[in-house]
Amino acid sequence: MHTIIAEKDINAPIEKIWALVSDFANLDWYSGAEKVEHIPSTKADRSGEIRRIYMPGMADPVDEILETIDANQHRISYQIPGSPMAGYQVEVSLTTNSDQSTHAKWHATFTHVTMEGLTSEMMVEMVTKTYAEMLVDVEKAVS
Repeated sequence: MHTIIAEKDINAPIEKIWALVSDFANLDWYSGAEKVEHIPSTKADRSGEIRRIYMPGMADPVDEILETIDANQHRISYQIPGSPMAGYQVEVSLTTNSDQSTHAKWHATFTHVTMEGLTSEMMVEMVTKTYAEMLVDVEKAVS
């Protein structure tokens, strides 16, 4: 199992950041996405909701599928099937620091790389960088 972690303390209340990231299909704040399509779920808990992300330089979009969203715990989990990483699971979590800032964390795991020419180390490095950039964009959006 391979692990990817990116985290950042953001000087904003947890409610403000949660409002941004819990709107799962809205990535207007993320500079890395060209376009995002929302495919709603028919379930009351929103599981199965899809955000289809079109990224610069990529021929095909990336589908991220919401598994759980927990407003009380400020946690979201989703999967990314069709990725070059098998069993790719992501959890976003927010916690309040003692100074009332928010600790935001992207934590992902995958079992192995499925695309020839890529290594697990390459994918961990690339995705860690992407999540770190997303956290900077979150901070800009709530500032």
